[in-house]
Amino acid sequence: MKYIQPFFILMLGLSLFTNSACNDPTVIGSDLLTGDQLGIGFTDTVTFRSYNKFVDSIATHVPDQFNAGIFPVGNFADPIFGMTRSSVYSEVTLNFTFPRFSPPFSKLDSVVLSLPYQTDRVYGDTTEVYSLEIYEIIEDFPESTLYSNQDYAVGDLIGKIDFVPAISDSVILDLPGQGTTTTEPPQVRIPLNLSGFDTKLFTADPAVFDSIALFEDFFKGFYVKAVSTNNGMLSFNFKSTDAGIRVFYHEDTSFFNYHFPVFGGSIVAAHFEHDYDGSIDMSKFVGEDAEYTDSLLFLQGMSGTDFVLEFPYVTSLEDKLVNKAELELPIILLPDDDPVNGPLEQIIAYEIFEDGTFRQVDDVDFAINRAGPESFSDIFGGTVEPDDVYRLNISVHFQNMIRGAVTNKMLIRTTPKKGQAARVVLGGPQNGFSAAKLNLTFTNL
Repeated sequence: MKYIQPFFILMLGLSLFTNSACNDPTVIGSDLLTGDQLGIGFTDTVTFRSYNKFVDSIATHVPDQFNAGIFPVGNFADPIFGMTRSSVYSEVTLNFTFPRFSPPFSKLDSVVLSLPYQTDRVYGDTTEVYSLEIYEIIEDFPESTLYSNQDYAVGDLIGKIDFVPAISDSVILDLPGQGTTTTEPPQVRIPLNLSGFDTKLFTADPAVFDSIALFEDFFKGFYVKAVSTNNGMLSFNFKSTDAGIRVFYHEDTSFFNYHFPVFGGSIVAAHFEHDYDGSIDMSKFVGEDAEYTDSLLFLQGMSGTDFVLEFPYVTSLEDKLVNKAELELPIILLPDDDPVNGPLEQIIAYEIFEDGTFRQVDDVDFAINRAGPESFSDIFGGTVEPDDVYRLNISVHFQNMIRGAVTNKMLIRTTPKKGQAARVVLGGPQNGFSAAKLNLTFTNL
């Protein structure tokens, strides 16, 4: 990771750099280097500006679409980005067979909520004690897109746990009355024995188990909330086959269990909050007219900050044919940061339309079509390279920008946005120590 000088030195360097750049006659790329007879040239001085952008909310569940159900949970005290909170609402449903509990002949042993870790999304320090509380949801979810700034009514506290995460350790479970064990993926297992919930579920009128609709009306789901503040944030796969509520019971000497799963079509929605009262005064960096719009760029998952890049003079390059346009974004590790808070794994670019909406640039779509969603970064880039720089191949989009076929504004954000707590600080185009730039290779027309 790159370390920069104390913040006041950064600002001094920024001021000097900005003043000289604004008076430089080559500021829009007029120093393009001419190659041989083929007219090949290169420049890394194409002018662009940047500014950080707060995000009001993002969609965490969209009806009739695939929704992964992977979300962070926690209260993360970030030294740079301030306090980030994430909690999750989730339905559970009936399995492929419906339960037939028969108290008092059936005897309840326990009711447990299993939350499997999404191990590649757990972020920050995991050596601390984390505390979770589970509540019963008492409000129907709207039949519409659910956003990260929405809340839903909850009732009783039905479970809680304090634990040190064991995100790489499989869980070995003893099967009651069978003298055998089973091994399951790393997970948190939370007894749901508060407020009489375990008994309420086990002794419910058998009619509520006659259909999915009746059961989901009886039990609308559970809400997971962190009550500890930590230097990291956990992440769970709520739609894993191992996720959900399991009831353990016996009849005489025979032991049984029933799994209430979270299926792919179940609603899982998150609530995010961001309080940017960290070591950096974000008001100096966020917004088009902020004091230091082009110096530091802040990216964060969930509903955290994005940033905008604008190329105001791009049409002046209309006599150039783009061979390759590569956006270079260097990572900055600020003095107050903690190296345990690693950078985002993948960032991508979007075109911003005049109405403020946006779509992935064609380069991302082409890379996905060519290499698939798991390997598109091999073509597009957007991952951290060994020199702590993100490089994004925006060749097609930049050529379209020169032609005026797309707008000259781009949004940069992480992907997946809603499913991770990671963040990163990058050098902007006017950072005096490690600046963002566009590497442009072209042919003269």
